[in-house]
Amino acid sequence: MTKISSLWLIVGVAVLPLFFAMLSYFGGWWQPVGKVNNGALIISHDTGLLPLTPGEQLSPSGQWQLVMLSPECQTECQGWMQRLEKIKTALGKDADRIEPRLANLVAGSAESIVLLDPLGNLVLSYHLEQSPRDILDDLKRLLKVSKVG
Repeated sequence: MTKISSLWLIVGVAVLPLFFAMLSYFGGWWQPVGKVNNGALIISHDTGLLPLTPGEQLSPSGQWQLVMLSPECQTECQGWMQRLEKIKTALGKDADRIEPRLANLVAGSAESIVLLDPLGNLVLSYHLEQSPRDILDDLKRLLKVSKVG
């Protein structure tokens, strides 16, 4: 084998995989579709889009907020408020970074749970059919990487 062919072999082994990786990623052949969050990511961070009752406001508190949104807090809502308190307790040393609370929606709106960051932005939304473990897993991951709140 000559020196020139050895050089091209080394360049091919080193550069061609990078070239094909860039081509497939930027060309749209393959892009990662996996996700690690269990809640639905909220694209619009504006809390003004939530159908809250007049006078009800979600404002920044310097802490992460788990907000139970409900038109009337009946038995299911009260059960979820207890679960949110248990989620806070399950966070251990990070429990002081979370504030579970209740916000009233206008009548006819669907109940859900939303997560607000310390700056007051909506981050994730959860259906009441989801497991509290899903919320706990997302919170652990967020609090681990977050430097605010």
